[in-house]
Amino acid sequence: MASLQERNGSWRVLFCYRGQLHFFTLGEVEKGAAEHKARQVE
Repeated sequence: MASLQERNGSWRVLFCYRGQLHFFTLGEVEKGAAEHKARQVE
């Protein structure tokens, strides 16, 4: 399952793969776009 985190106006997607936490930064995008990307990661 992927989750979102907002930090200083920038979004990042967090997810677990093979028991390890990974993340990637989306940057300063709208919340809806960040939620869409998180759903794609799932």
